[in-house]
Amino acid sequence: MTLRELCANHTALSEADISILERAACTLELISDLIAGDVFIDCMGRDGIAIVVAEAKPRSTRSEYAGSVLGQQALIDNEPAVYHSLKEGVPMHDIKAVTQENITVSQDVTPILNEKGVTIGVLIGERNISRQVLLERKFEALSSEWPDSPADESLTGAIMQQIRETNHRIKNNLQMLSSINNMRMRRSQSPETKKRLLENTNMLLAVASLHEMLAQEEIVHTEQKISLPVLLRKLADGLSSLMDNQQRVEIRLECDEVFVSQQRAIPIALVVNELLTNSLEHAFPDGSGNIRIVLQKGNLLSSIVVHDDGAGFREDARRGLGLKMASMTVRDRLKGELIIRSEHGTKATFSFMT
Repeated sequence: MTLRELCANHTALSEADISILERAACTLELISDLIAGDVFIDCMGRDGIAIVVAEAKPRSTRSEYAGSVLGQQALIDNEPAVYHSLKEGVPMHDIKAVTQENITVSQDVTPILNEKGVTIGVLIGERNISRQVLLERKFEALSSEWPDSPADESLTGAIMQQIRETNHRIKNNLQMLSSINNMRMRRSQSPETKKRLLENTNMLLAVASLHEMLAQEEIVHTEQKISLPVLLRKLADGLSSLMDNQQRVEIRLECDEVFVSQQRAIPIALVVNELLTNSLEHAFPDGSGNIRIVLQKGNLLSSIVVHDDGAGFREDARRGLGLKMASMTVRDRLKGELIIRSEHGTKATFSFMT
């Protein structure tokens, strides 16, 4: 069946939306050859289940599919990135999925929008990671067979102590760099240079504060995971303590219990720190308002929303160094996208693997 027939039979898309998908489908073979992988377009069916409406296989390398999957369903448990991108309208990168032929792949997914900015489908690029998954399973099996040792508990305690000491040293080094920045800022005669150095100083202090928090025992879970609700609470309390005495801004947290590795906790906290700082500095001209931090746990992807009820988002703010760094951090380290829009104030959302 053609893309138009599949969309007409299984989706609620309009003729105009289907035409947009047809134009996108014309590029699939080129994209497939470019990434040397299988490429698809999926749409949401009337029954709430995604369906494959277009596909292309690479001509220069072997496809991972024995046959066609046109018209077949993509299940949410097998392809979570597809559903997240269809629902939220954001790209997802390097997300594990299982194909209709039971092959483990990594997916890059990006939304296809109509003229009104509504997501009408997603473009999917895939590559086989079955060998990587097999090696991970073998490693896990070997780890589970390793006999328990009476020294395990004391060894874990020693490791955790070493981690805390390392975070403490990193904090001290960052604070020293911040002091050097401050000296340069005081000597500079250029207002623009002073502004840039101040931004750099604030970022260094933010990272230093994070490492100071990570050096505290109560944040680290027994499995060497970081409690995000505890970390976010300390982050919010720390920024609240720096507010001007005339500011009356309440920061409220609504958090599911989520534990992540330190490697993931640091970029998450950096992004939240920047979003909170941005709201505190720009959202409330009269000095009063509310900020909500919502942490929602998902089976594969969790999300964080930072929403203030202030003056709304100015598009020129995207050019600021802080938000640029936050967007890059979400894209490069969390494999997602930072979405910021005006919605009864400013609402910023990003997702990450858990």
